[in-house]
Amino acid sequence: MKKVIIAAAAIILLSGLSSSAQQLPQFTQYMFNTYLINPAVSGTHNYYQMRYNNRFQWVGVTDAPQTYSISAYGPHGSKDMGFGGNLYHDITGPTSRTGGLFSYSYNMQISENGMRVSGGISLGFMMFRADGSKYEYGDAIVINDPAINLSTKSVFTPDADKNALMLLKKQLEDIEDSAYEIPKDTKPKDRPKLKKLHKLFEWVSRMVKKYGHDRLLIMIESYQKMGYITDDACTQVEEISKLMPEYIGDLHEISSEEFVAELYILNRILSPEDSSLDREMIEVMMDKKEGEQNITALKSTSSEETSEEDWIEMLEKF
Repeated sequence: MKKVIIAAAAIILLSGLSSSAQQLPQFTQYMFNTYLINPAVSGTHNYYQMRYNNRFQWVGVTDAPQTYSISAYGPHGSKDMGFGGNLYHDITGPTSRTGGLFSYSYNMQISENGMRVSGGISLGFMMFRADGSKYEYGDAIVINDPAINLSTKSVFTPDADKNALMLLKKQLEDIEDSAYEIPKDTKPKDRPKLKKLHKLFEWVSRMVKKYGHDRLLIMIESYQKMGYITDDACTQVEEISKLMPEYIGDLHEISSEEFVAELYILNRILSPEDSSLDREMIEVMMDKKEGEQNITALKSTSSEETSEEDWIEMLEKF
């Protein structure tokens, strides 16, 4: 509460101060450089900034106003204060103003929710210049005094500015932090190793070419619904498959041996340390071998034999 009272008193005192009046440069779209109109902005960000502005008014009109400005401002390394400077040059017909302002600001927190108040003051100089040769008096007035018509007068004066700024700095910082925060599920410790990712990519690529996108997704969803792979693993395979060109795959019936063998290979890629399916896979292979001994010629075709040999050879290689 004490800080709030101090801040309110400071704003009232600053509002009562006055400085010498002069024609100030005009700026538009000042939201791109708020420091130009408020020295209290310096020190409210945690980085230094340098900005250049120029403005041309009344395009097509002779001797229209032109304004140029360059400014730099930023915070103190360890304290709640900031510094900045601004150089400008303003031209309006036969008159011009060239000046510089150097500012100091101080900000402090006044509430627990992060509200801060910042006050700033600028001190500098301004040189006013009038070119008498560019004045036009019209036909009604004739002035033949060369001291007026041909002279150029310059006046050097001190300049000052003051202002205050109140902002919810903590809320803005929280928004910035959340915007750049790495999601929990993408932190290094949770990312798959490149070797594992490479094997998974190769498996998906081979499966897409062999079975096509549609049948691959059906197989993956079946594995997932049966509880053999997790929802995350299912999503990973689906996302990787989107990177592959469109394939319809080989037009052959997927055998039970292929369906089981591909599940076993996928499980070894996703969970190399999991050996729970090894025993079951050995039993499947033994049953298959026993069945082959009793198979008859009428029950076999060359294409089926090739398909059966393919999955057994692939499993043995793996």
